[in-house]
Amino acid sequence: MVVLSLGSNIGNRQENLRKAIDGLNSAGLEILKISSIYETEPIGFKEQDKFYNIVLTAEYSKDSLELLSEIHRIEKNLGRKREFENSPRTIDIDIITFNDQKVDTESLTIPHKEYMNRKFVLIPLAEIEPKFIFNSKRSIEETLSKCNDSSEVVKLTELNDEI
Repeated sequence: MVVLSLGSNIGNRQENLRKAIDGLNSAGLEILKISSIYETEPIGFKEQDKFYNIVLTAEYSKDSLELLSEIHRIEKNLGRKREFENSPRTIDIDIITFNDQKVDTESLTIPHKEYMNRKFVLIPLAEIEPKFIFNSKRSIEETLSKCNDSSEVVKLTELNDEI
């Protein structure tokens, strides 16, 4: 199972998430579950609008680097610009986990190196996969309880109702 985190804070945030999901479907992901939309504070560069975030689970038959390539294509098609670290963005798609694999290359780290410090990833994931275990070691519940992220994460709506 693949876990992806999606976020947007430029333009129509909800529509950006919808278009990204459409792009992921077209790229061959079989989406299993989608979390509610959560509005979250930006991390790092604070002088920007709040994000809409979701987490989804999916199956994918190709490898993680092919998925990363598809994600970059989708982000580019939706107007993503990489101006500086933590800059505002129309869409950001991160691979959190990929079939319990560990990948550590210059272009990709799986599991995502910051997942345990991001409530905007952990809370939506706990919503859709309450029994999730990271790399067969730590439960989502345990990971969330040890998370030092103090940012506000507000559930807005169930995406399935809106998308």
